[in-house]
Amino acid sequence: MDVLWLLKRRLQFVRRFYGRAVSPFEVVKRAIERHEEPYPIVDAEDGEPEYQTEWQEADESINVLGFSCLAMVQNSLEAFLYGAVSQGSAHLPQLERWEEYFHHIKERGWLRKYQLLFRHLLDADWEKSGAKLEIIHQVTLTRDDFIHGAALYTNAVYQRKPHSRLFPLPFFGSDVDLGVALASFEEDSEYTYDNIRLEVSGEKLDAAIQEVETLAEYVASIQGGSLNL
Repeated sequence: MDVLWLLKRRLQFVRRFYGRAVSPFEVVKRAIERHEEPYPIVDAEDGEPEYQTEWQEADESINVLGFSCLAMVQNSLEAFLYGAVSQGSAHLPQLERWEEYFHHIKERGWLRKYQLLFRHLLDADWEKSGAKLEIIHQVTLTRDDFIHGAALYTNAVYQRKPHSRLFPLPFFGSDVDLGVALASFEEDSEYTYDNIRLEVSGEKLDAAIQEVETLAEYVASIQGGSLNL
């Protein structure tokens, strides 16, 4: 089974899905900003910006879409790594008991465990893959923040404290919050700005997909392609 091809097909689906699904929300935001129908200029009696609720809902919808697509990228990578190692175990002696080894690795997170498994059993260093591993690691953490960090009072997603200690200036951080965090860090290098809002734009989603593809191609090339992916 060509798991590399399957992964790339799935990631291409994510790209196309995001591109098609985001359009209606972008249309709403653009129409409001340009005062196009059905959002003509009106005098807001309460002093609030015109159509603020509609604009904010469209903006939040874009972000939820981005997080949902990022979650699919994350589980696609996990499925690919599982498939790659399982397939390799059929003919590589060092992988015969890989699942037992995997479960005994004293590291938190499946991605880090796979990284160590490849290093110890296949002598393959992901650092040499050419992929930006810090972005791939943040794909998994940001997905976790989206799934497990929900709050009823907001649709926004914020970086949780354990993750902010690992990545104080997260790749998926909002530009506004990153600016505040960077300014605070420059004033005090020991300072950690908690509660950074996370956003998954189309550009950052695509960047994350590219890094996942780069890592996957490296995995497929390990030991001259001996995993038979």
